[in-house]
Amino acid sequence: MSNLFRAGMLRLKKNRMFWMCMFAVAAYDAFACVLRYKEMRQYDMVYRLDDLLYLYVVPLGILIATVLGMFWGTEYSEGTVRNKIISGKSRTQIYLSGWLVSMLAAVFIYLMGLLGTCAFGIPLFGFAKSSILQLVCMESAGILASMAYASIFYAIAMVCQSKAHTVLICELLAFILLFAGIFLMQKLSAPAMIDAAELSVSGEVRIVQEVNPGYLSGMKREVYAFFFDLLPSGQTMQLMEDINGEVNVVRMIALAVIDSIASSAVGMYLFCRRDIK
Repeated sequence: MSNLFRAGMLRLKKNRMFWMCMFAVAAYDAFACVLRYKEMRQYDMVYRLDDLLYLYVVPLGILIATVLGMFWGTEYSEGTVRNKIISGKSRTQIYLSGWLVSMLAAVFIYLMGLLGTCAFGIPLFGFAKSSILQLVCMESAGILASMAYASIFYAIAMVCQSKAHTVLICELLAFILLFAGIFLMQKLSAPAMIDAAELSVSGEVRIVQEVNPGYLSGMKREVYAFFFDLLPSGQTMQLMEDINGEVNVVRMIALAVIDSIASSAVGMYLFCRRDIK
């Protein structure tokens, strides 16, 4: 298994798409930092490094889907999986070695985004004001969310034998997860009360508070919050914007681990029973 892992890491090191995504996320963060600094100087706005640390995490799933879909999509078409099995490697070893490579690829992409933010953000905005413990917890949640993405997309790649289908399914799922996260965030961030215009008897218009019919409460809100915490896209969005006043980091970390374990278990089960041509 160690030989398979080293071979996979060597392939990843030479993969152009991986390095392109690494450069893209770093460039995105650099541009975001410069843009926020320009806004701060021009419009007298106040930004902290804490506000910029997680700007890049929302499109993270799309980048990971692109890298892993392209990287593992050739495993079947080029006969790589078949050759590994012929050489005496078990399917469990093949899956786990690739899974570790995918985990590291996702972590590298995430850390490159963090490095880009710190490299440009610290000179412009100074150091983060959050405590070390809070930063460690939040970054751990971000890394585990990236790993959850990688587990899901790797499972798809190892089950689908067509490169085109692998890339298409991974990208489509990445966008579905993104839009689902946005939808859940909008629902959960809706206020309980909204302003409404009311016309009095004298003809005066006044603003009154009304109950928001779109506000989620009770069990329905708990269900929406659970899936928002469960989806990797929801986890990354909570890093960027806390909609409840306080991010439940422990719950996010636990659910991210569950995402990785569950998707890996399903992927390995299907791969071990896959009829490889």
